[in-house]
Amino acid sequence: MQQLAGGTNYTTNSPTNVVTAANLDALVAAGTLTNGAVIDQSDVSTRAGNVLPLAADRVLLGDSTNPDTAPPLSVALSGLLLQSQRDGTQRWGGVAGGTANALTLATTPVSSGAYVSGELIRFKTAGAANTGAVTLNLDGRGVVNLYNISAAALVAGDLPANAVVEAVYDGTEFQVVSLAVPLKYLTSYQAAEKLRGDCQQYATAAGTANAITIAPLDSSGAAAFTALYDGMVVRFKAASANTGAVTLAVNGLGTPALVGPTGAALAAGVITAGQILECVYDLANTRFMVISQLSATWSYVSALTAVPAPMTTVVSGLAQFAHGFGVAPTKYKVFLQLVTAVVAGVTSANMGVAVGDLIDIANLTDNAPRPVFDVAVDATNINVTRTPSANCYLLPRSGNATYSGVQDIAAWLSSGSAKLLVYASL
Repeated sequence: MQQLAGGTNYTTNSPTNVVTAANLDALVAAGTLTNGAVIDQSDVSTRAGNVLPLAADRVLLGDSTNPDTAPPLSVALSGLLLQSQRDGTQRWGGVAGGTANALTLATTPVSSGAYVSGELIRFKTAGAANTGAVTLNLDGRGVVNLYNISAAALVAGDLPANAVVEAVYDGTEFQVVSLAVPLKYLTSYQAAEKLRGDCQQYATAAGTANAITIAPLDSSGAAAFTALYDGMVVRFKAASANTGAVTLAVNGLGTPALVGPTGAALAAGVITAGQILECVYDLANTRFMVISQLSATWSYVSALTAVPAPMTTVVSGLAQFAHGFGVAPTKYKVFLQLVTAVVAGVTSANMGVAVGDLIDIANLTDNAPRPVFDVAVDATNINVTRTPSANCYLLPRSGNATYSGVQDIAAWLSSGSAKLLVYASL
């Protein structure tokens, strides 16, 4: 039935039932409100006190089993569509179009409007796995991110080829809540998991003590890693003790630094031969961080540093050691280390000190007596300041017969025979 101007109705194809306000109840009661019925849109339906418009975008639902108590219901088509988008009814997007990293989906019936929190979509990926972060555009309603259940971007291999995916809109992006992988693709999916360090990530170290290389292999003998991913885990057995800062190359993927759990460079000796270390890749800072126990108790050990001259101005007489913790260390120790034999002045042999020995600066005084060095720490540096006095007195080692009293070893400092060495830890 169609309607002319002025509300006059006429019929085409001789419809069996024309639904009006007058005959609606009878048609519902008789159960003859069929698919062939034509609704007179100029009328309204009335039932048990309800007045319901029969607009063009609404569907009339009648209950013929209990016509006396159940009034007909008029439901907006847009409302049914919105409900479908929320509960997943008929929410099959078919095989995804677009590209592996920029998916486009089309549903039947077509969804519309803004994405709705809780909206569900199911689809099948095409013939290629994703190679990085993924976006999704459903029925042309807008491009949004497709994330994992941790609301983080997908990484290469997270969506294997020909996998059935179920995703839910969380108000900002879609999250993959279910992933069904065909059996024939299971091996490749496990390989994608492996790339993030979930398995097959152990190897014995090669290279050198400070430039470590490892080459973990998967069960097929191929390289276990083809890229460095944020949070990937590797474990290896060290071949030798390190003598300073370390780099770690995994399957030839660059030479990022291997640092301690605080981000500070590894000090000499913190890795020992035969020790197994567990490390996590920090993508933002392009480095591996050791999360297992290191051998040494000190997280930071400085390089040997020349002793500054006695303070004469506010800025002189200062040696700074950047520990890299980001907070002030709770434990620190400053030493003088004898690096060469002293041939003039008070000799090391007379004092009972050998090359390589450490002298705690807390034992050094000037002639006042006052400390020769002052130490202050902050979130960035360990600051070692030398006081204005030119003297530096040290007691000989106990039992040494050459000297019985304190001796001035200032020449050791000025000649470079002794240097500062700093240890620190959180």
